[in-house]
Amino acid sequence: MEDKIITVQRKNVILKVREHEKPWYLQSGYSVVDEKGEVVEEGVIQDVHALQVENAKLKLEIAELELRIAELLEQVEDGEKSEPEKADSAENAETEQTAEQPEEDKPKRKSGKADK
Repeated sequence: MEDKIITVQRKNVILKVREHEKPWYLQSGYSVVDEKGEVVEEGVIQDVHALQVENAKLKLEIAELELRIAELLEQVEDGEKSEPEKADSAENAETEQTAEQPEEDKPKRKSGKADK
C-alpha cells in the first residue's frame, strides 16, 4: 500500500510529505494546501502574534454580532408593542359586534355541564 503525497506549507516553507505524516505537520503549524496553493486544511497556529490578530478579529466579529442581536431584539420589542394595540382594537370591534347581535344570534357558550 502506497502513501499518498500531500503538500504542506508554513509561511514560505512548502514541503511534500506522506499523508500518514499529516497530523504531525498540522500540529507543527503547517497547513495542507492543494496544487493551486490554496489552504485545504488549516494547521495549528504557532505564532503568538498570529493568535493575537485572530483573537482581535474574533472579538470584532463578536461585537458586530452583539450589535446586530440588539438591533433585532429592538425590532421584535417594537413589533410586540404594536401588536397588543392591534389585538385590543380587534377585540373591541368583536365585542361591539357581539353586543349588537340579538340574543338568539349570539353564539352560545358551553358550560361543560349537561343542560338540565
